[in-house]
Amino acid sequence: MNWCKVNLTCDCVNVNLIEEILVGYEAISISMFDYIGDSPIYEPGLGETPLWKIIRICALFEKNITKEIIGIILEGIPYTNLSISNLENQNWVQKYQESFKPIKFGERLWVVPSWYSGLQEKGSINVKLDAGLAFGSGSHETTHLCLEFLEKSNIKGQTIIDFGCGSGILSIAALLLGANSVIAIDIDSQALLATKENSIKNKVIDRIQIVKPDIIKKIKVDLLIANILSNILIDQRDRFSNLLEPGSRLVLSGIMQNQLKKVIDYYGKYFTMQSIESKNNWCLVMFTRK
Repeated sequence: MNWCKVNLTCDCVNVNLIEEILVGYEAISISMFDYIGDSPIYEPGLGETPLWKIIRICALFEKNITKEIIGIILEGIPYTNLSISNLENQNWVQKYQESFKPIKFGERLWVVPSWYSGLQEKGSINVKLDAGLAFGSGSHETTHLCLEFLEKSNIKGQTIIDFGCGSGILSIAALLLGANSVIAIDIDSQALLATKENSIKNKVIDRIQIVKPDIIKKIKVDLLIANILSNILIDQRDRFSNLLEPGSRLVLSGIMQNQLKKVIDYYGKYFTMQSIESKNNWCLVMFTRK
């Protein structure tokens, strides 16, 4: 089977209407991109759905689509740069598997696709991971920094919170590295499902609690690690301080270099900064609770 790919450009005022019409005409997927390319949206706040002023829409159809058809179904709605092309069928599962290779963190920690059987390094600790729809395969700098921190830290016997767990990669790595238990927290139901499935694959499901943030009220842990972006980190400072005893560690990742001072200064009310690690303009900061 070949697919028909439709690309067009519109403004943010009309994007929702165009999306609804294309889905109503049986588009199987809709993707949106910044047409100008100079306004990245890293992570919106809760309840926010920001969009760019000028948006490129890519719609995929299983049936043949022509410019005449688009002109009819979008009549009266302004759009530009219409183009239509055919997308050849491929083995998408195979292409995904080929793109996801084992990655090593520190001296002994590996993130390994669940279907991969070639890695048998002596003494290695292997996190078997299928990221699915949730962010977090270890390839991004922020996750990389967190995994390297966990690999080199003494976390044996500790209770840890993984705030913004995504695929569960940090939770699972911590448990395989000797943590006693982990509370994996995320607002996204898909992330919680991915964390559960990946925890079962790695045989650590009996030591992990997978919940949304409001479930956790009165608990103190040895280490809290949050791999989320700065605007969310700022919002969560008081919550994090209430979850840690004096001397306990807090690890924040997902901070861009130009945001580093703001985060450190803001957290200084409750925490003492101990170290900073960076990779390609992304930073990880380790604090201790005052």
